[in-house]
Amino acid sequence: TRYSHSEKDVYSISSDAVYSITEDRYRRIWIGTLGGGLNLVNEKKDGSRTFINCSNLLRHSPDNLLYIHGMDVCKDKSVLVVGTDKGLYTCDLSLRPEKMRFYRNVRRNKDASSIGANNITDVVCAADGQIYVTTCGGGISKILSDNLLSDSIRFRSFTSREGLATDVYLTLAVDGRQHIWGVGKFALTEI
Repeated sequence: TRYSHSEKDVYSISSDAVYSITEDRYRRIWIGTLGGGLNLVNEKKDGSRTFINCSNLLRHSPDNLLYIHGMDVCKDKSVLVVGTDKGLYTCDLSLRPEKMRFYRNVRRNKDASSIGANNITDVVCAADGQIYVTTCGGGISKILSDNLLSDSIRFRSFTSREGLATDVYLTLAVDGRQHIWGVGKFALTEI
């Protein structure tokens, strides 16, 4: 089955530019789009599907949560971590969509413990619980805070100043030995 955005249906997927997909602990599918924001697949009793998004029950999601590049579920799959071109967002997945609150973390120039850059390109939650974020311009950031439901998450950023080949990373992966592999502009880096 192919799903497409329809201007006439507020319960259609919010954009055809799908960039990310993940499943939470409740076996719900979350879809991140470029330009339409976050979508939650809603399976109805008759087997049909609709999409909960900013046009309907997720209407309280922030305007800056429209251009999603990457996302993952963390903390026993109970927190959604979303990377956008305007910062990193988190929310508690135990809440109903219309009750969800989104926390935003952005680069603060005079704060070394803030995220490396605001343009987030990928998010990965490793098996050991560590969370890594790739950025366009700020290298790779590791989340240090235990509480993800906050507007003041602490990060440690790895950049070209610390020896990375570039500060522009598009995606990353964690291998079975918990080594971090970053794919960047003209670079493959293992941390």
